[in-house]
Amino acid sequence: MRELDEALHSARKEYELDGSLICADRGSSSERLIKLITGKADESDFDIEDYGSKPAPGIVYFDNINRDDVRGTLDEIQRLPDRPVIMFAVSMTPETIETLKTFSRDTEFIRISGHLYCSNNEFRLLRASRRFGIFRSKAEAIYDRESRRQIRQFKAASFEVKQCRNVERLQMLARIPSKKH
Repeated sequence: MRELDEALHSARKEYELDGSLICADRGSSSERLIKLITGKADESDFDIEDYGSKPAPGIVYFDNINRDDVRGTLDEIQRLPDRPVIMFAVSMTPETIETLKTFSRDTEFIRISGHLYCSNNEFRLLRASRRFGIFRSKAEAIYDRESRRQIRQFKAASFEVKQCRNVERLQMLARIPSKKH
């Protein structure tokens, strides 16, 4: 325990962790990890759904759950008897945490990074595809790869995009069948 504490405090801070490396985080992973390390974890800290072995319930996607124009939709979802998982890509700011606290504890949230993990050449290819209509099949392969990595891994029974203003992310989300129950 002492070695871990020393390692954490002595490490040079060479970059800011913005959450882009954390995929499918409910926002409490750090707290649960600390409880586990300190021996203060209980069974409820590890109530984790394994969406890899069974389909997830429906997923509703928002870029930003803090926006005023999506609040009404989020309230409607809260009232549904069979609530879908709410997926969002906004950073975990204090404002986001306060928004999440307004929901029932039964509501499931998945925070994805929403960032496309591409090489510089792939980003140039995507830009050329969008701007000039060239390299379309290669661009579609990149968007398809990213949609599998970030969203389709959950094998949701349904997927619905409610709000997305990021062009690259919208292209990625378009690769996901948006079937409804």
